[in-house]
Amino acid sequence: MSDDDQSSNLLYHYTTTQGLIGILESDCLWATDVRFLSDASEASYGREVAVEALGVAIEAAQNEQRLLSLKIAADYFTDELGPDTSSIVVCFSEQPDHLSQWQAYGRGGGFAIGFDRSNLERPRTPAHRHPFKRDARPFQLVPVIYDRAAQLRAAAETIREHLDHPKMTNFGPGEELVGALFPQVAVFKNAAFEEEREWRAMTDVIVNFYPLKFRPSSWGPVPYGTFPLRVADSVESPIREVRVGPSAHPDTVRTGVQLLLKSHDLDVPVISSEVPLR
Repeated sequence: MSDDDQSSNLLYHYTTTQGLIGILESDCLWATDVRFLSDASEASYGREVAVEALGVAIEAAQNEQRLLSLKIAADYFTDELGPDTSSIVVCFSEQPDHLSQWQAYGRGGGFAIGFDRSNLERPRTPAHRHPFKRDARPFQLVPVIYDRAAQLRAAAETIREHLDHPKMTNFGPGEELVGALFPQVAVFKNAAFEEEREWRAMTDVIVNFYPLKFRPSSWGPVPYGTFPLRVADSVESPIREVRVGPSAHPDTVRTGVQLLLKSHDLDVPVISSEVPLR
């Protein structure tokens, strides 16, 4: 398999030196609450799309039960999402060596860990869940949607499917519809970011049933969960390569990364970035 063929099957997680070491030592990725990602508008943008799609459905509603469910869901997404539910996501990119990604996540250097896409698609539940409470939903690996028309079509299809579902009456008004739209909010993104070609492993958790962790940041505590690298029935790591970001000393950095990987029993290529150091 050529390097190009290999890269086409991989998704890359950009991180710092500290992040790379932490990922290998914990065998996990951090899944951050979508409201606390680097682009503060991400969660609000997705809510706007959901509200627009629900507004169209409200105009076309044919009966009172549907209208009530739609209005309750629209009210939910119109308000800032409350503290009871959290969409936690791990961000990946199809781009193996991208300048804007190095600048955003690599602090001018950093690393891009290449993961096998098919492995990431295997079901995983957040690690360290509470032993006496129900499991969180498994992570889903999905591509981010950037086109506004495509976002509205996806939301409209979800609305139709759930309003027509025969078990819809088993739930409170709007409850199941909110639950169905909630994950989509996390994968709708402004078209200005399309060059990132992002994918997300995401799940939504009920905070009372899943013990979120917190890390400090410049704006206060940031909630996150954990995405285990290895699935329960396999010892295989999904890591297939590590890309070294632009550096004044790429050979030295590569050697350090190779030793780090070897210490964790990983024998994968370490590739230097072709992006020039500025």
